[in-house]
Amino acid sequence: MRKKYFLIIIMLFLFTACANNRMTELDPEAYSEDFIKELVRENELAYLKDDDIYTSVYVEIVNAFEEDGLDVVLANAIIEGYSYNDGVFVSESGALITLEYHFKDGKLIETIYPMDGAAFSKSLKKMSRGNRAIYEKMMDHQGSYLKHYDLLMEDLKKEATKNGLTDFTHSKDSVVEIIGSCVVLENLKNEPKGCLAFVKEEDYKAGKDQIGKKNWPHADAVILHKETGIVVKGIIDEFPK
Repeated sequence: MRKKYFLIIIMLFLFTACANNRMTELDPEAYSEDFIKELVRENELAYLKDDDIYTSVYVEIVNAFEEDGLDVVLANAIIEGYSYNDGVFVSESGALITLEYHFKDGKLIETIYPMDGAAFSKSLKKMSRGNRAIYEKMMDHQGSYLKHYDLLMEDLKKEATKNGLTDFTHSKDSVVEIIGSCVVLENLKNEPKGCLAFVKEEDYKAGKDQIGKKNWPHADAVILHKETGIVVKGIIDEFPK
């Protein structure tokens, strides 16, 4: 029995050693986040390529290594596509995704996506190659939208400017001019930090009146990101006033 256990241990050691031999860490400069960001924008938002759509992308490289002759890059990404009307951006599409890119001689040859539903976690584990820290980083990404909102707004401002949009930034006073008589809210738990929410007075009252009567009391709003001056159409579900 001892010989059997000893043999199993040796086999596991050899398997792990072989697996490690197939993976070599890449130079961090080999594939920059800016390079991967543009790859994401080009491939994942291709269906939104339109003169009237402005895109915003956040990317974090989780791991990069060489495996079986391929360069492999694991990346967390947030993608958004916005239309623009009367001073306000409106989200038309968006997702939080994790991607596995395979490169050969610097050329992208394959993109692997996690599976949906019950298989999602299992597919992330496969992407992580059994590395728990990397797996947890990819799982935690699913709830990271608010955390990276500042960078998304900065990217949206950059892309809107690059694509010729002008006069799209605002101050608190200019938003009030757009909305009219409204309630201004700050430091809401369910909204990004550094933002102000503007709700028309009648909408705020109607939303607040839903408390205790409906499962999800809410009201239409516009959200001002103070640092960039960008205004996005949104919904609030907190009524502190």
